[in-house]
Amino acid sequence: MERHSGIPVFDVATIRERYPNVPGYEEHVVLCNDSGQIEIFMRPPFRLKGFAFLICRKGVMTISVNQYEYRVSERMVIVTFPDDIIHIVRQSPDFSASFILTSDSFIRNIRLDMHQVIPLFIKTKRFPIVKLDEIDEGIFDHYFSLLSWAVGTGESSFKAKILDTLATSLLYAGGNLIREQIQEQL
Repeated sequence: MERHSGIPVFDVATIRERYPNVPGYEEHVVLCNDSGQIEIFMRPPFRLKGFAFLICRKGVMTISVNQYEYRVSERMVIVTFPDDIIHIVRQSPDFSASFILTSDSFIRNIRLDMHQVIPLFIKTKRFPIVKLDEIDEGIFDHYFSLLSWAVGTGESSFKAKILDTLATSLLYAGGNLIREQIQEQL
């Protein structure tokens, strides 16, 4: 774990090293179906070196991202970017979430249409919370299951491509949701 301005910084490799039971792939991806397994979420402010996607499954959490507070409840996704300052202010006793952390190099190396993605990244920095309906939550669950399966498979020459393709598809699906919700807010 490194520190940046006195704030602890966690990356995929650090989380995989500290929590060997949490599924992951090299220094690229960590998947956690129960955020309670990872105690960094109970800490004072920290930074994640990568892109994080957290979906609230149950309960309520108040989270501060770059000193803006957000209330996250069931079926809400919050997206954070590399080096965002994250602070879990409080969470209900029944809080449960699924969590994906990808390294920024992993995101940079997958094939994204930057003309479409950059405007969505900018909008997501301003509006980092997305509310899912039941269908969207089911789609997210399928992606999470497929990513978990891919991460858990044995080494093969196709594993990296499978993960790249699934992550790309998940990012586009999430980007579409973000675009739709932001247009509704305007």
